[in-house]
Amino acid sequence: MHSASNPLNWTVPASPHPSGAALLALAGVIYALAYAGYALALLIGRSLADRTVLATGPVRLVRIGGAVAALAVVGVALAPGEVAGLAAFAVLGLGIAAVIPLAFTAAATHDPGHTGVAVARVNVFNYVGFVLGAPLVGLVADAASLRWGFAALAPVALGVVALAPAFAGSPRPPAGTAAASLRLSDREDLS
Repeated sequence: MHSASNPLNWTVPASPHPSGAALLALAGVIYALAYAGYALALLIGRSLADRTVLATGPVRLVRIGGAVAALAVVGVALAPGEVAGLAAFAVLGLGIAAVIPLAFTAAATHDPGHTGVAVARVNVFNYVGFVLGAPLVGLVADAASLRWGFAALAPVALGVVALAPAFAGSPRPPAGTAAASLRLSDREDLS
């Protein structure tokens, strides 16, 4: 679920054409730029997420974000050069930015007893994705190539799209509360 871990762990060896000792220093810069672009786009996406959710609703935002992330990992896999790869990593960060925060919000809204169990479960899956995501990419990379390792993340991102309806709805908060003024289900588009 937490595809954000994969760029953290795999941007270093993902440049499409690293070769030769003379390119190692330059490759290191490119790898760092790939992660920096991803992280900056993730920050920008999360900074804009609240306004975007209010405008589009969480379901639509998660659907769009998952689709963008799927296209981005395919873009990383197919990148013909470093610039295209850097751009694809940035697009991945922007696409996936709101998914994890909205997963926690959805979990909280689907827990009518406010026990925190649903949020804890999302957190466990978040950690499982972080711990297992990069090794799974590595296994595919060892069996085929790192490009295939990244391409293998596309179905995971498409799974986010398929699960988007779970991000819908929340119980109606009491009138006059701050939560009532920010209730997201009023603006959800379930289409």
